[in-house]
Amino acid sequence: TILMEEQMRLKQKRQILQLVNTLFEAHNEIKKHLERKDNQIVLSILIDCQDAALKIGNTIERLEDDKLEVINYLVAYCELLYKLSNSMDSTVNYYKEIKILNKYLLKIKSYIKNNIEGKAEIVFLPYKASMWDSMESIWKAAYQDSSCSAYVVPIPYYDRESGGMFGKMHYEGNDLPEYVPIVDYKDYDIATREPDIIYFHNPFDQYNHITSVHPAFYSSNLKKYTDMLVYVPYFISTTYERLEAFANAQITTGAINANKIIAQSDIHKDMFVKAGLDEMKILVTGSPKADAALDMDKYKLKIPWDWQSKLQDKKVIILNSTIGSLLGENDYIVKLKKTIDKLILHDNIALIWRPHPLFEATILSMRPQFYDEYKNMILEMENSQNVILDFSSDAYTAMAISDGMISDLSSLACQYFITGKPVLMLDGKRELKNETMYIFDHFSCYFLHDGFSIENFCNMLLKGEDYLKDKRMEDLKKSIVNLDGTCGIKTHKMIIDCLM
Repeated sequence: TILMEEQMRLKQKRQILQLVNTLFEAHNEIKKHLERKDNQIVLSILIDCQDAALKIGNTIERLEDDKLEVINYLVAYCELLYKLSNSMDSTVNYYKEIKILNKYLLKIKSYIKNNIEGKAEIVFLPYKASMWDSMESIWKAAYQDSSCSAYVVPIPYYDRESGGMFGKMHYEGNDLPEYVPIVDYKDYDIATREPDIIYFHNPFDQYNHITSVHPAFYSSNLKKYTDMLVYVPYFISTTYERLEAFANAQITTGAINANKIIAQSDIHKDMFVKAGLDEMKILVTGSPKADAALDMDKYKLKIPWDWQSKLQDKKVIILNSTIGSLLGENDYIVKLKKTIDKLILHDNIALIWRPHPLFEATILSMRPQFYDEYKNMILEMENSQNVILDFSSDAYTAMAISDGMISDLSSLACQYFITGKPVLMLDGKRELKNETMYIFDHFSCYFLHDGFSIENFCNMLLKGEDYLKDKRMEDLKKSIVNLDGTCGIKTHKMIIDCLM
């Protein structure tokens, strides 16, 4: 992507309009000091007004073509200032003169407001390609908006070693979809360009124990260079035992530093507010991940050739392995192995095993004792005839071709609800609905701990049944707003409106 040629930016237009408003205030000061015969002060203010008008005119001439009308207004305004400076000692009706000054200033303001576009420069800062779906639909809306210049600037991140030091650096800009034009982070100087809007989805800054984006892209730095820092969660929020647990997970430095936070529902917003954030900071527009799930059918055309023989004439189940359960259960790897062993017994079922994108990095950083066992499982699954290992940057191909999912409670499992396909939860129970604070109501799926076994789930899929589907889709509507695919469009419009 080529960076925008120099033209009027929204930021510059807003600064010019603020300067015009300051000139109106200066006129009131002139009138006040003329009444007191403070001629030297009046002269000083008139000179400041002329300097401001020249600055406005020079900026417009440099950045805008064919704006002669407003330049003429500015010239006439400066001539009036000069006339007033030469008539302070006479009997001139300075009230009338200031009225004429205000009249020209109103013309200048109206022209700038209505005839100079002022492009908003918007930058998106993804770091993991697998999380790009959390901002893609907002980017599409901005990219298609002729009043904006939207740039995608993928940023580098580092593994955290067991002592917390930075390890290997990763850059996943080349893993984003081919249709997304990107700018190299080394070519986009945020401090110089001062974008009107920055979207980011990594809220942890230096407090992430698994990975860290480059410190230049911590939210504490980003907020110095924009008036609109927008945090879009990279996940769909689920359940919490109590408010403190929500606050510990979501009141991050990124959320605190952001000017706006995108919330998936009114319940989500209420949790942010109860946890101490200003409600004016929270915009309820849904989740771009919902937009992505609704646009999923195109991924059926992208089935890798080496998957096809394993999928033929079989029902397909995704097994989604999460970081939360990995860190929360000491025997998680053993349970995971047992689950996989049960699934591969079915000749007429194909398994797509999808560990979380940071699964291996988390093991290395925080559970190194599991690493050998995990690698042995990977090796065994690679040699299995009905198991596909999915380490791709997004889950949409797997979601599109699958018939059901088995998972711990996770953002991906909640996103899978949008497909209408059934989910078997390996953790939780339906009765816990009355004991938890839930942002996403997932309690109309199937639960292993309610006695609905993996065998039951497989048989249900083979018969083409799903008796909880209607209830599940009803609960979904309360968990995420704008499930018509308009989250990205509405988010973009609301953020632009906030700047005006």
